[in-house]
Amino acid sequence: MTPTQQRTQDAWTLTCHCPALSKADVIAATGATRTTVRRMRARKRDILEAGLALPSTWTEARNLPLPVDDTVEVIDQPSYERACQRRDKQTLRTTITNLFRRTAT
Repeated sequence: MTPTQQRTQDAWTLTCHCPALSKADVIAATGATRTTVRRMRARKRDILEAGLALPSTWTEARNLPLPVDDTVEVIDQPSYERACQRRDKQTLRTTITNLFRRTAT
């Protein structure tokens, strides 16, 4: 294992098993970057929300497939079409946002 891989693995271990540690504490203890620790915390949250067990390594955690909700609800098709015809950018942005809002199942 390279020094970088070891730092990353140490950061993952602390992130998983020491939730009371701040990002700064994990960074200081392991030498991992702030971005890496932020990604680890987000991935840990996603894994736990999916109801899965935390993997023992960061590589496994990164590669772990999570359940995906691909359901898209079309909320207001006529508004979208009218905004396209008027070329009203603000209404179009809002309508597109609403048009592709993800729905929970």
